[in-house]
Amino acid sequence: MSDFMTYGEQSDVEIPSDWLCIFGSDSLDDRTSMRIWKERLQDNPKGCASIGVLNNGVADVLLNKKSYKIQFYDLTSLTILFSQHNHVLIDLTGLEYAVWVSLLQVALQECEDVYVLYAEPSEYRVHSSPATWEWFDLSKKFLGVKPLPGFANIMNETESGVLVTFIGFEGRRSRQITSPFDPIPKILPIVGLPGFRIEYPTYTIACNRDFIDEQRAFGNVRYAPSHHPFGAFELLERIQHEYRK
Repeated sequence: MSDFMTYGEQSDVEIPSDWLCIFGSDSLDDRTSMRIWKERLQDNPKGCASIGVLNNGVADVLLNKKSYKIQFYDLTSLTILFSQHNHVLIDLTGLEYAVWVSLLQVALQECEDVYVLYAEPSEYRVHSSPATWEWFDLSKKFLGVKPLPGFANIMNETESGVLVTFIGFEGRRSRQITSPFDPIPKILPIVGLPGFRIEYPTYTIACNRDFIDEQRAFGNVRYAPSHHPFGAFELLERIQHEYRK
């Protein structure tokens, strides 16, 4: 069964001692260094796996005070993380997409209970010289477009399709994601609505206005709730059914 809960403070999160907690150890995001993980590493290292930044698909992992180098594009190598645990909580906040997607795929196969956690920032940093496409200062650089492990498919050159883009506060990212496509397929922008705050959907549209206008996609904008993933998944299913040949 899928469900979700919202917590106001870190102290409200109660995690059983026999659960494995997986979280990021290195990140530019301050939310990675949450107090609950520092305390758990000290009090219950057997219930912790901290994961560093990917380098050519490999990341340093500290599991039960032992260091490993794990290849995250080889899902079979991840089973070592779950061999002693049937219950796992994965903190997505400080993990790269390729990391937590791989973890989630294996955990759903190997574990009885799988929970995920995400810490919303209390505030977003406003850019020092905000522009219409970049109001907030969220990223230092763009690392390119790469397929997620286990989800990549080679599309037949004769097939047509649509590009579903979950847009946020970085308007330049939308352009960078579409740059490998020639020609660019029909764009379906997805906006988080309701947002974590009432004004966030407005920021999203404003930061991506030029991109949406260039792609003539204002009439294609779809909406999914921001506070849990299930609405986004249901929307993707509806889009798949709508555009399935």
